[in-house]
Amino acid sequence: MCGRNQAFLGGYLHGLEVNGVDAVLAPEPGECCVRLGPSDPDRDDRAAQDH
Repeated sequence: MCGRNQAFLGGYLHGLEVNGVDAVLAPEPGECCVRLGPSDPDRDDRAAQDH
């Protein structure tokens, strides 16, 4: 279920063209397993170069 939630939120952010925020897996007991947080600028730069 966590992977589905991450994919959903990641797609939602992508569809809204939100920059600088990622949906990341962060499971903790009693908490949601996905958190929205600042994206990794180094990873964003590598992804942009790949496209």
